[in-house]
Order: sequence, then C-alpha cells, then structure tokens
Amino acid sequence: MPLLTKLTCAWMIGIIISDYKYQTIASCLMLVVGLVFCVKKKYLPLLCAVVSIAGMLRMQYAQQAVPYQPFPPAQWYTISDNRTNWQAQKITAFAQDGQGLLVTLPLNPPHYPGESLLLSGHAQRLTSTHAPYQAQMDRRHVYVMLNKPVVHAVIPSQPWRIALEHWRTQSQHKLQQLFIEPLSSVVIGMLIGLNGDVSETTAQSFRQTGTSHILVISGWNISIVAVVCMQITARLQGRPWLRAGVVIAAIVVYVLATGASAAVVRAGVMGVAVVIGKTLDRPRNAWNILALAAWAMSMYDPSVLWDLGFQLSSLATLGLIAFSSPIDTWLEQSPFAHPTLAWGREGLAATLAAQMTTWPIMLCRLGTPSPWSILANIIITPVVPFAMATGTLTLVCAWMVPVLAPITTWVAYPAFQWIIVGSQVLATWPAPTRVIIDNPWLEWLGHASWVGCILFLYWQKQQNILSVGTHIDDDPIK
Repeated sequence: MPLLTKLTCAWMIGIIISDYKYQTIASCLMLVVGLVFCVKKKYLPLLCAVVSIAGMLRMQYAQQAVPYQPFPPAQWYTISDNRTNWQAQKITAFAQDGQGLLVTLPLNPPHYPGESLLLSGHAQRLTSTHAPYQAQMDRRHVYVMLNKPVVHAVIPSQPWRIALEHWRTQSQHKLQQLFIEPLSSVVIGMLIGLNGDVSETTAQSFRQTGTSHILVISGWNISIVAVVCMQITARLQGRPWLRAGVVIAAIVVYVLATGASAAVVRAGVMGVAVVIGKTLDRPRNAWNILALAAWAMSMYDPSVLWDLGFQLSSLATLGLIAFSSPIDTWLEQSPFAHPTLAWGREGLAATLAAQMTTWPIMLCRLGTPSPWSILANIIITPVVPFAMATGTLTLVCAWMVPVLAPITTWVAYPAFQWIIVGSQVLATWPAPTRVIIDNPWLEWLGHASWVGCILFLYWQKQQNILSVGTHIDDDPIK
C-alpha cells in the first residue's frame, strides 16, 4: 500500500477516535508505541502515530469550535444547502458564528445557496431518535430547527454562488423544454444534480433496482468534463500548464455549479490530481489519488467522513480500485469469457467490485438491495456514459447553439429511455421486502470483512512476487 494511503488511514483513524472521545487514552498509547518504534529506528509507525494524533486534534478543534447557543429573536443566516422538492424548500443555513439551523420555507420565492436571510421564528433544539443522524447534525453544528419561520430580509452575501445557482435553474428550464417527463427530471439529476423533480414512482423504481446512484452526479461527470476540455484545448499541447489550468478551472466550476456535494467534491479533487499528475508526467496511483481526496476533504471538514454520499462514493471507488481486476480475472474463467458477453463482463465486474465495499452501508442503513440489482446494473450501467455525454452535448447546445439542441435531444433520447424503462421493468419483478438491519456492530464487521479481503489479496500478490523471484534465483541457466 502506498505511503500516502497509509498516512491517510492513520489520519482518519485519529478523527474517528476523537469522535468517540477516546483521544486522551489513544494519544498516550500512540506516543508510547511511537517512542518504541523510534528507538528501534522504524520511523513509519512513528509517522503514522503522529499523523493519527494530528487527526484527533483536528476533530477535537472542530467539535469545540461552535458551542450551542440559544436562538436570538432574529439573526442573519447564510444558506449552505437547499433541497427543493414538489412541496417546499428545505434549507440548511449557518450564522456568522458557525451555528446552523434547519428551516422549511414555501416554494416561492425561491432561495439559493449564497443568500443571507434575516430569520425569526419559534426555535427548538434539534433532537432525533435516530442516533447517527443526531450525531451527524451535531458534528456539523446544526443545533436548531426553526418552526413558523419569517423571512424579514434577503441579501446576496455570495454573488458568485448565487450566479451558479441561477445557471443551474436556467439549465433546468432549458432541459425541461427539450425532454418530456420522466426523462427531463432524470436528465436534470444526472447532469446538474437537481433531482428534486424526480417523481416518487420513478425514484422508487431506481431504489428497488439498486440503480439510484445513476441519478446523482458522480466521477463519470467529472471524467466527461475533463475529456471534453482536453479535446477542446488540444492546440495547447505545447503549453501543458495552460492546458491543465483550463481543465482544472472547468472541473472546479462544474463542481461548484452542480452543488458541490461531498461525493462531487471527492470526484473533483481526484480529477484535479489526475490532471496535475498527467501534466507532470508522473506515474498516477489510484490509491494515492483517492487518499489525497479523502485527506484534503477531511482536513477542511472532519465531519465529511460521516456524510453518506461521501462514504458511498469513496467506498465504491475503493472497491473498483481493489477488486475490479481480481473479479474480472475470475469472470474470465466463467461463461462471461465468451467474446459476445465481453460488454456484460466489464459492467458486472464493476458492479460487484463496488458492492464489495458498500454492502455494509446498504444493509445497515439503506436496506437490502433487490436480487435483480446486479442484472439491472449490467444492463443499465454500460449505457450511462453515452447518455451523459449526449446529455451534456444537448445542454451545451441549448446554451450556445439552440437550433441544434432538438437534434442532439433525439440522439440522447434512446440512452435515457433505456435507463428509465430498464429500471421500471426490473422494478416490477418479484422481490423480497427491503430489510434494514440498524446495527452498527454488524456494519463495522462488514467493513472488517472487505478490509480483510484487501489484505488477503495484497498478501497473495506478495507471495506470487516472492515465488517468481525464487524461481528466477533457482534457474540454472541464469
């Protein structure tokens, strides 16, 4: 395992220890262990111990930075997140001191992240019977739920962010004019991250078939943005850093324009790292790139480690890195080795690899997936890159060359129709009731199982290397 990945694991372990309030005992223990290895002149364990203690201190500072304070009669709050659905705007906003609140406002007038609202109302301490949700809100310093809210004034505190949100809204309107329902809501969710318009029937079919991840922004979107920008800036090959700067700027703008959720930021950081590594002509290690994204995001906000979107996207990416190649090798010994099934083997390997690391979360928090989820992903996933590429082309044409947009809409239509109809058909197949086993110990045991699989694969690889080296040493011709 690369050094950066090991240090990132030590950093995140320190954050988790601090969250459980065991930092004093753990720090003393790590200092003792670190000193022992320092005397033995084994400096990697010492470095890991120091990094882990640094993670504890970062989490401890984040937890103590914003204590709970009673809600004043009226106060300015800046919107950080607005999840609008058919009924209302569900807003998360933060005061200048960092204390947050949850408030539900009518659909009109619309509000955007980056606006500051002067709010008053009946405040109550946010409490939940679901312990993980309560802990997550406390980590983010969201302490208050505001009932009967009154908005006294609105000012644009972050004009650039409001401009990006206006772009998203206008893009939504343009796509709604080009695609009919339910295609338009699915296209909007996949391209610009606004999935509040997806009907409950459509969303339920995606949930039942285990393909809900298709409706959210993912690394595929970042890849498409990067590839398109690389093609557009092909004439700048003689000026690699200018070309890299354009691509990185496009990735940053796209991440911000699509709402900058934790999963999108993670994909964006990895995309920027890949672009910089390619420009420097350095070998790019997928483990290190993922570790860099996790370290950078948890350094800025340690509570991101408990964000469900970040967990699912990061673990799915980790599964692809660790298991896709062994699973593909295994499938080559199965009927999927036949050339006519090559298209399905790649999708099946990716699906199984992602599920190897995400199944504990799915089982303990989101519910057991449909038995048809693997089949659904095999059928639908290969079409997603083409759908996103043609959908992105349609959105670009809608802004720049509106006369061509209807043509590109017809090009994109079959792929999106395939995705929707495929999920709807498979959702009608008989399946057992979804079960959620809300047991944190079972979830930890599940995570330990795939970590053990990774360690076994690593040990097996090392044994193969040693075996090859032994055969070379014993070669009499050498």
